[in-house]
Amino acid sequence: MIATAAGLITLRPLTLDDVTETYVGWLQDPEVTRYLMAGRTPQTARTVRAFVETLLLSAAQPFAILLDGRHVGNTQLQQISGVDGTAEVGILLGDRTCWGQGIGQAAIQALTLAINDRLSAWITARPAEWLWLHRRWPAGWSSSPAT
Repeated sequence: MIATAAGLITLRPLTLDDVTETYVGWLQDPEVTRYLMAGRTPQTARTVRAFVETLLLSAAQPFAILLDGRHVGNTQLQQISGVDGTAEVGILLGDRTCWGQGIGQAAIQALTLAINDRLSAWITARPAEWLWLHRRWPAGWSSSPAT
């Protein structure tokens, strides 16, 4: 959870239940989809549901962005490469009333914390399988945001 002036930002795994009329409306808004592939073709409840089904079956890690419990967008870790240790981050703030309030920044911060927590759990569970040639975590590091 990340506190912002707009409210509390949390992430949770994206589900098919998130494909609502509101979500479809985001993908029908040319300003919201200006830089998305989804903006290049008409979107319906059926096409959005099919996209989310495909996404959930992929290696991507999609999350719903919640502002005080209300779904306002999505973020995801995608193109994850175990070979070169890279990934891409995607974000969609569909609710335009949330633009310019730091919600996207807070969502990326929450996603980064979630990724670090997951990585920490993997390392803690099997430390012998990991080799770090540098200090992964500085002294006093905590995955919990400062309050």
